[in-house]
Amino acid sequence: MDIEQIRLQIELGTGLQLPAGDLQFNTGKVIRFGKGKKGWYKLYEHALAKGRIARGGHFGRNEGNEHNSQRILPGESDVMTQAEADELRAKRQENEAQEQAAVAELARLAANRARYNWERAGRADHAYLQRKQITAEGVRVGQYAAGSALLVPMLSGGALVGLQKIAEDGSKTYSKDMAKRGAYCALGVLDGAAVIAIGEGYAT
Repeated sequence: MDIEQIRLQIELGTGLQLPAGDLQFNTGKVIRFGKGKKGWYKLYEHALAKGRIARGGHFGRNEGNEHNSQRILPGESDVMTQAEADELRAKRQENEAQEQAAVAELARLAANRARYNWERAGRADHAYLQRKQITAEGVRVGQYAAGSALLVPMLSGGALVGLQKIAEDGSKTYSKDMAKRGAYCALGVLDGAAVIAIGEGYAT
């Protein structure tokens, strides 16, 4: 598919203008764009055996919790033979396996960094805790160039996978490349608890 046709589909489908320059293919990541970075796309590009270039992917516009995913629609000139479709499918599967392996490796490194920072953090009071009028249960304070940060341990299956860092002004960030999906911070003893309450954030 022609790149300009893909660009047109994305802009019409999201109602957002893409930045000037080339679209990004085979990054393994979602590319965000537009006001508030609400627009997104993830595209692939593969060269087939007979010299044909196959392009496609998905795009959307985030609204609340909805990603509104749409598939890049092929044009009339993009009809493939069965052999070409099979070849593209194999290439996509290989590419997706490589992407998943890369994401898993980045998550492993993020967890290692989190353990390093967590082990070196201290048990001290923090401006965020004072402002929220809560005690420091299950958290630590780390010192960084930009100031101190409250470190909230993020777990998955009981293992530390990353940290949520809360700055003195209340701004929050997560460990880069950490495995966020399903991660949580547990306070108290969960085993055998009659009631387990789920809060949106640490102070909640």
